[in-house]
Amino acid sequence: MVNILLEKKPELASGVDDMKSTPLHFASSDGAYSIVHAILYPKSKSLFGDPARQSLVAMQDSEGSTALHIAALMGHVNVVRLLIKASPDSADIRDKQGRTFLHIACADEGWQRPTVRYVVKNPMLHDLLNSQDKEGNTPLHLAANHGKFVDVYALISSGKVHPDIMNAEGETAFDIAKNTVSFFFMVRD
Repeated sequence: MVNILLEKKPELASGVDDMKSTPLHFASSDGAYSIVHAILYPKSKSLFGDPARQSLVAMQDSEGSTALHIAALMGHVNVVRLLIKASPDSADIRDKQGRTFLHIACADEGWQRPTVRYVVKNPMLHDLLNSQDKEGNTPLHLAANHGKFVDVYALISSGKVHPDIMNAEGETAFDIAKNTVSFFFMVRD
């Protein structure tokens, strides 16, 4: 159905709502892999080339979030992989708070372990591991703040994360973890 719609009206793929969200944002939020794939790789190859596909993935909503940020937030690692495959440069896009999709995966209180593991295992994405948002927080800071012990462990055990990076408050991830009750309950047991 999506392919038929895009063949008739290819401009639908880049349409936005009042929050500047695109169909790709919504499909990524739902984890609708087949719809994301249909938008990025339409059957009629003449509709979009690589630059058009990359620009669709790079489109930001009113909060600065891309479809990749949304997929990471919702824990849809299969969609995360597809979006990065379609537009590798989109991994570096930051929202209005200076967060990459990895920051989002580490900051959310849900369980986005597959996204964090995917980044840790993908050498192409290792630059994101120590990236800081506007508050100076790295993904490790955010995972520690939210008591996400498994993500903290995955990040540190990668050997690529610098745990001594300080945020704008002068805190390392360990400083944050010390003050996060849920983190110590997880470690204690």
